[in-house]
Amino acid sequence: MNLDDLKKNWDRFGKEDPYWAVLTDPKMKGNNWDEEEFFTSGLHTIQREVKKIKRMHPDFTFQSALDFGCGVGRLTQSLAQFFDEASGVDIAPSMIKLANEKNNRENCKFFLNDKNDLSLFGDEEFDFVYSIITLQHMQPKYSKNYISEFLRVLKPNGILIFQIPSKPDLGTLIYHNPLNKLRRKIGSFLTFGKKKHKAPIMEMYWIPIKEMVSFLNKNGAQIIEIKENDAAGDEWDSFTYKVSKLPKSN
Repeated sequence: MNLDDLKKNWDRFGKEDPYWAVLTDPKMKGNNWDEEEFFTSGLHTIQREVKKIKRMHPDFTFQSALDFGCGVGRLTQSLAQFFDEASGVDIAPSMIKLANEKNNRENCKFFLNDKNDLSLFGDEEFDFVYSIITLQHMQPKYSKNYISEFLRVLKPNGILIFQIPSKPDLGTLIYHNPLNKLRRKIGSFLTFGKKKHKAPIMEMYWIPIKEMVSFLNKNGAQIIEIKENDAAGDEWDSFTYKVSKLPKSN
């Protein structure tokens, strides 16, 4: 799925069931999320991260934060409670529109970005870059480029935290086999027109942990911690990477 298709699919998610698209709890599908509960879950997530940073990095500066794949701003607004400024970026116009409608903080801003870079930001703008349950929905060639961009916009000694699966279980791997993907595309083409309300697609991708570690090392990242998580669901081995940016040597 290229970026244009990714944008179209997530724009539809944002119009049809935005909160569930961000947090895919089966019980909440069909616009069943309670709005206050949804946004409070983001605050709990950021509170945990900030607590860890303060404990492990007492000299850390809480000036500017970037939330990549911000959706409707669930985490961005929470970041704005701890940072002087918080910026949220998303590929879907409908998500950004809703994020702005729900935004209640002056130091929180949202940006639409459908390019495979973060050229709307300059070098070393952010102390903190955060991205969870986002990179897993795009091809590795895109997610790797975004991670390179995270490091570019990150200040020296700033902190980057992102999540991405390392591998799926066997059943999921078979489902993602190129031949099976081709069969699904052919089937979709043959039934085109019969399904007037075909649902948007939420694809999943992964990058093996060894490959990701090598990529980070080559791009000037200092790995602080790699921790397993359940963000991608039970069918995936998923990890959170916490890295810092090495200062440039003179």
